[in-house]
Amino acid sequence: MGYFESPLLAAYGRLLTHAFFTRHGGVSSGQYSSLNFSSKEGDTAENVSRNLEIAASSLGFSAADFLLVRQVHGDGILTWNGNRPPVEPLMYDGIVTSSTGIALCIKTADCVPVLLADPVKKIIGAVHAGWRGTAARIVQKAVLVMQREYSCRPENILASEGPAIGPCCYEVDESVIRAMCDRSWAGFVHKGKRPDRWMLDLAGINGVQLHEAGLPPGNISIGPVCTSCRTDLLYSHRAESGRTGRSMNFIMLKVPAP
Repeated sequence: MGYFESPLLAAYGRLLTHAFFTRHGGVSSGQYSSLNFSSKEGDTAENVSRNLEIAASSLGFSAADFLLVRQVHGDGILTWNGNRPPVEPLMYDGIVTSSTGIALCIKTADCVPVLLADPVKKIIGAVHAGWRGTAARIVQKAVLVMQREYSCRPENILASEGPAIGPCCYEVDESVIRAMCDRSWAGFVHKGKRPDRWMLDLAGINGVQLHEAGLPPGNISIGPVCTSCRTDLLYSHRAESGRTGRSMNFIMLKVPAP
């Protein structure tokens, strides 16, 4: 079972648990090998279900505790205060909760997974930030939901970005650049390897957006691993021509000890 932890979030291990899973340790085979968490790309539902069980049990809880959403590359934020996850995944790209024992999940294969935690108010969030979500400032909207719904203060919120495609590999066309146009992001866009192409730093832009939302720089961490460079370790839609699995990234508030 392979996964990354964020030192920023790991410091609050008594309050929460989290993980950015790698592609190792599951039962899927072929291009989905082996810890794949999505059947939408062609893997079997049985394999995905077993992988969820393996991941949950490795960290001491049940697969029934995973709250999964149907990611649509939008900017919708689900506020969930139920005792159990919804039966069917709802169409959102971000989740915020005060509930304990529920693992907020984001699936990725190049997009930026962002885990949020306010250890003062005991509120957590998880965000899927592809280029569309980034252009729509989805991480800032998640922070605003935490402020509006739970009275969180941005200076108390921690944000950890997991593995994502890096500016070394993420080459985009003019339509993407037009959507991403913002002066404060200029340092995260560079000329590409081909004419009329640009290299985009999605993780860096999301870091700027979090800082603009009021998070101090010391409360923001960015994953150092590029998914496209490390297909031995992680899934990459771009590097593997769309025929690959999905990693899972989650955060959960622990149930207080009796």
